[in-house]
Amino acid sequence: MPTTQPGTPDPAFGRLGEAVLAKIVEEHRELTVRHHIKGLTTDQDGNVLFSASFYRDAPPGYIYGLGRLDAKGNLDKKFGKNGLVLDRFVPDLPAGGSRLTVQRDGKILILGGTWPTSNDPWAALAIARLNSQGDLDTGFAENGVRVLTTHLDDELIEDSPTVHEQPDGHILITANYLKRGNTELTTGTLFRLRPDGVLDNSFNSNGRLDFKLTDPVAPTAINACISQGSDHKIVIAGHARPAPGLNKALFARLNHDGTLDASFGNAQTPGFHYVEDENVDDHASLNDLTQRADSSLVGAGQVGQDAADTRTRGLLRAITPNGAAHQLFNNGKPLLSQFESSRDTGWQRIISTRAGQLVTASTGGGIYVAQFNADATLNPAFNNQGYTYIDSAVVTKPVSLTERGDQRVIVAANITGIDPDGLGVLRGYFG
Repeated sequence: MPTTQPGTPDPAFGRLGEAVLAKIVEEHRELTVRHHIKGLTTDQDGNVLFSASFYRDAPPGYIYGLGRLDAKGNLDKKFGKNGLVLDRFVPDLPAGGSRLTVQRDGKILILGGTWPTSNDPWAALAIARLNSQGDLDTGFAENGVRVLTTHLDDELIEDSPTVHEQPDGHILITANYLKRGNTELTTGTLFRLRPDGVLDNSFNSNGRLDFKLTDPVAPTAINACISQGSDHKIVIAGHARPAPGLNKALFARLNHDGTLDASFGNAQTPGFHYVEDENVDDHASLNDLTQRADSSLVGAGQVGQDAADTRTRGLLRAITPNGAAHQLFNNGKPLLSQFESSRDTGWQRIISTRAGQLVTASTGGGIYVAQFNADATLNPAFNNQGYTYIDSAVVTKPVSLTERGDQRVIVAANITGIDPDGLGVLRGYFG
């Protein structure tokens, strides 16, 4: 008997709740292999948009893709060319897709990687803006595209970039970089663009902030950011290693000019809220961030490292708008989740649903999708236990998560299949 129970597959989406990217784009016969989903979002009409990385036969090379889906998980032929936009950030140079978002005016921002020049094969971060029908907005940046400079000897960490629009139209972009040859020495970076795509010199004097602690060589990462309040302050979430040893998960808040906001967080660490608890006893990081209707913030992440001999636990931390522990969420303590000790449960994505719940998604040997109530308890109505499990390994990151206009939850990941790097798959669940 048909059911619409939250957390169960929507049989009207794809084939019994699953849509495979290779099948979705099968009419685009110029695309071969490398069908990887890199980001999801929802437009103003409630439609799902996805970004992807493809390889095209003619003209040959790697490109980014942007598509829009109908309610059944098929390409919306009214978007782009036969449902897809296929392009490069720099003409004739390899590119790939990354995260994306829809602006308040309906325009689409898509991130990705590109060779900056034909003589420089190191990936640089790029952003393009398109209108709601998939046409490049040539009035943005330089003919629709902005390529962001990578410091000499730095390397962009693939799949680390994020993008967020502030209420005043400014655009926040985060990315993590490592020193070539030293994967431990990372730097979280925040860019701000003006609404027209030009770097905003009122932010840290040049539109770019390389986020560091008092120790300039302490490794840092910015994995998410959000705009807060009418004065457009910026809350970031990620991790840092303030002393040799373990990563510490953190929130921090910046003023509109990029300076640290000392009114946020703990008195002992002004500007910061470190996630500290006797149970957070291993490498910890916040991988994503959401803002709830009451303006409180919830960071989602993990405790433990992504390693074959380590099982990650999911980490959720709710704070008040000014960075204090939220006492109504798990009694003011970080929430750790591990549904089965033999499986990873580190949260990579989090969204706040229209109904007020939190939905999270993990990566690892399989994918957990869980739904939490406002107080941090699992919602038992979601698949009868608060979570569902996709028994397929994530081969190529990331995992992506969005809520469609009809409150379906859509999860995307690149999982095991014929391609050794994984196949892009979307799954639709009743929310």
